[in-house]
Amino acid sequence: MVRYFQKLITLSLTCLMFSTGFSQAPTASDIDADPVEEAKPIVDSTAVLVIKESNPQTAAEIVRAAELLIDLGREDLALVYLQQLIVNAPDADSWVAAHKKYGSGIFIRFQTLESLQPTGTEVAQIALKAISDYAHNTKRIDGLIQQLASDVVLERQKAKAELKRAQQFAVNPLLKALGDPAQADQYATINNILVALGEYSEAPLLAALDTENDAQKANVIRLLTELRSRSAVSLLVGPVVSEDSSDEVKKAAAAALVELIGSVPSNNEVQAYLLKRIEAYTAGTPMLEEDDEGMVTLWTWDKQTQQAVENNIRSEDASMLVAARLADDLYQLDPTNAEYRRLYLMTALQSVKYLGGIDQSIIDTPEAKIALSLGYEYIEDILSYTMRKPNFLAATLAACELLGTADTSILEGIGGQPRPLARALNHGHYLVRVAAADSIVKIDPQQPYPGSSALSETLVYMASATGKRVVVIGEPHLERAETLAALFYELGFSPIVTRGSRPLFQAAYSTADVEMILFSDGVDYPVALETLQILRRDRRTADLPIGLLSRIENLDRFELRTSDDHLTRPMVRPYDTAGLTIRIQQLLKSQGRYLVSAATRKANAENAMRALAAFSADQDKYGFYRLLEHADDLLPMLQHPESTVLAASLAGQLATPDAQLALVNLASESGRLLEHRQACVSAFQTAVRKRGLMLTKANVMKQYTRYNASETLDKDSQKILSDILDAIEKPTQKVRLDQPALTE
Repeated sequence: MVRYFQKLITLSLTCLMFSTGFSQAPTASDIDADPVEEAKPIVDSTAVLVIKESNPQTAAEIVRAAELLIDLGREDLALVYLQQLIVNAPDADSWVAAHKKYGSGIFIRFQTLESLQPTGTEVAQIALKAISDYAHNTKRIDGLIQQLASDVVLERQKAKAELKRAQQFAVNPLLKALGDPAQADQYATINNILVALGEYSEAPLLAALDTENDAQKANVIRLLTELRSRSAVSLLVGPVVSEDSSDEVKKAAAAALVELIGSVPSNNEVQAYLLKRIEAYTAGTPMLEEDDEGMVTLWTWDKQTQQAVENNIRSEDASMLVAARLADDLYQLDPTNAEYRRLYLMTALQSVKYLGGIDQSIIDTPEAKIALSLGYEYIEDILSYTMRKPNFLAATLAACELLGTADTSILEGIGGQPRPLARALNHGHYLVRVAAADSIVKIDPQQPYPGSSALSETLVYMASATGKRVVVIGEPHLERAETLAALFYELGFSPIVTRGSRPLFQAAYSTADVEMILFSDGVDYPVALETLQILRRDRRTADLPIGLLSRIENLDRFELRTSDDHLTRPMVRPYDTAGLTIRIQQLLKSQGRYLVSAATRKANAENAMRALAAFSADQDKYGFYRLLEHADDLLPMLQHPESTVLAASLAGQLATPDAQLALVNLASESGRLLEHRQACVSAFQTAVRKRGLMLTKANVMKQYTRYNASETLDKDSQKILSDILDAIEKPTQKVRLDQPALTE
């Protein structure tokens, strides 16, 4: 049938040449005819008729017929055949057979021709998925590897061909076979296939150098030597001189280095070489070719599954992962070297944070367990060192988290100076301050320690967030400021407009909700660049993206002066939402993976409020945090619906006159949520029990007036006002009204 079908296709193309190669000259009647005529029915050419008469049945035949019809200009008939494929639903083997015969290009063509949509795309997706599933099928590939031992020459040849066709999908099963002593007789054949795979096998083989199976590693080294892999050199110099390497691995590595670079380096040469490469990679030197979005493909070895894993990651992440791998080799060469140990720990912690996500815990990772096994003094060293290295921010976060598993001794000062974890509370990045605060709260110190005041300050600042996306705008020109604010508001931001430097600073420092700052080069005093420097020196704004709205004539100068500040973007003033959206994207992109979402800030605020409430509830244990000094900053949080309940609990524990008055006033507002009003009443009762009634006589009388006017209110409101009066009257039953607390 297939052979007959092919003959028919050949015949159809021949007929097509004859039917299209000669045409009659137009007659006079043709020339004089009316140009507007009714469309004539399509008359199938001989080639089209041949295709129809061939009656294709298999997926391969139908796919080929559809492609020929497209070439003949009959997309309408090709569409019919493609629809037939969807109705018939060929099995995976049929799709694979079509792919083997005609390749992927034909399906991509179906997917891109507009006249075939949406059917063409659906057929292409079905076919390519079936082909991908077939290529990924490890059972099939394992069977092919077993088939390499067949007594039948034809079967062995077929297995080799299929394994080569599987390309990178065959590498892991082949590597697994290389580590299986039972398949030692096939090692030579497997090696030949992996070498033949060339570019598909080199990267997974480089990853496999991390295997702990010495026989497998030695085989991998020999394969990389045959592939003439220059990338393998940096990964082989460590094992070739390491005392931990087996003789088999050392011998293979030495032979590889002689082949690749001409000699085996000495221990000192290896250390110097590795140190230089690590410094380059940690500085962000790209090690692989990037795509348009700065992404690269890096293969790593999964020790649990014993497989090479393909990762599509950022270029900087790939460089850091390789640096961590080299730092491990360097540390093994001299575990007593403090610099090597630090490089090993901080690159390992940075890498695990990169791969797992900045906001994800690392406690259960192998890297964390290794770091903890070395001891907290080494983790403190990492924290102290990386806090001075902006490009190791992820390692700083990891070290803060690990120190949160220590006891209170980790906070005991030396010579009265704060320890690294307490110092991290004053770091210039919000995420580090949060990580340090979270860890100290977990450690739960109940005695003063150097730097303890910074914890309450950090928690109060964290608690100020409500989940809004606040942008602070500094613009002396009122009309421009209002226009810019309106554009931000339209995009879902909450703009705060200021017209001078001092109000700009006050607004920028006022809340953790501030997501970015934009100010004009027309701010009055200090000048724009000085304003920028002041914002960068304050820890509350040091890590925020800042847009410097510049006049055209100043733009080049500002770009030059801020070139070393990746969080600052000099920009021309936007005049519509499209232009502003581009500016916002540029600013947010500057923070990269360290961008803090409004939802994260809100969640951090809730955690901070809980910690502050716990501190204020037990002054015997936590009085050294001196939360009363922060009462003025905490009470405004009652007004935010997102934090009212937690803020009420905290205000009740503070129990100051202002706190009691704020609780009573909010509870008395009938427009508030019942849950919030009840929380304020409960907190007021707590405050009165804790410190007595601290309302003035005027405020007490005002509360009686509210109650007397509540006759028309709902029962819940009446009960709330009644409970407030009960709380007021209970401590004053035996007290004269001329007491200081009850006088104006």
